[in-house]
Amino acid sequence: MTASITPSRLAALVKTRCQIFQTAYNPTSARTGAKYLRARLRGPSMVKYYPPVANIAELPGHTRTQDW
Repeated sequence: MTASITPSRLAALVKTRCQIFQTAYNPTSARTGAKYLRARLRGPSMVKYYPPVANIAELPGHTRTQDW
């Protein structure tokens, strides 16, 4: 004979588990975006990937001429 677990007891178990493992308690299964908020930020690695933007004035050997 198996004992059935009441829904309130199961909800208390899930709530306690969320406190122990520091996860979000979401009994209604609503979308929270927690997966994306936990993920590493992409910005810093993208900034390191692309070289700095150079303009003509910063190129070596460039002299500014006014005879246009």
